[in-house]
Amino acid sequence: MDQYPDFRHFKKHGDDAIIVYMANFLRKHSSKIDNSFRTMTYEEFNRKLKKYDIRLDNAQNAYIDVLQAKEERKFFGLLKRNKETRVLQIGFPGWKRQINPKAVKNVLKMCGLFENGLDMKTFYEGGEPEYKLIEEYFDVLKRLKDE
Repeated sequence: MDQYPDFRHFKKHGDDAIIVYMANFLRKHSSKIDNSFRTMTYEEFNRKLKKYDIRLDNAQNAYIDVLQAKEERKFFGLLKRNKETRVLQIGFPGWKRQINPKAVKNVLKMCGLFENGLDMKTFYEGGEPEYKLIEEYFDVLKRLKDE
């Protein structure tokens, strides 16, 4: 840790210096969760969902299906294929109409995107969700925990 110039300021914490340094680093380099809603059309919502292998399809009687692709393994995990399943239905007045904020949050929740650390800001603006950062440094964080 001595190779990082900032670390010398944390040496006064003794045995906890690494933990305090890492906590400070994570606080500086992560963002607060933003769950504010921004208006969008069903068409824009569908475009954003496609990044997560989710799409809107089969519009009938003022409703549309939310379909999610999931990897299915068969024959002891050797054969893989993507299977699309209907997660839920939401109200659908048309592609150019604005989607209800409750419907957006319900779709994201039912498809498990909130469980993976996705927040609304990341969903609207794109970019990497926080869980990707954690996955990237998981081994380092695990070793740090064990110290």
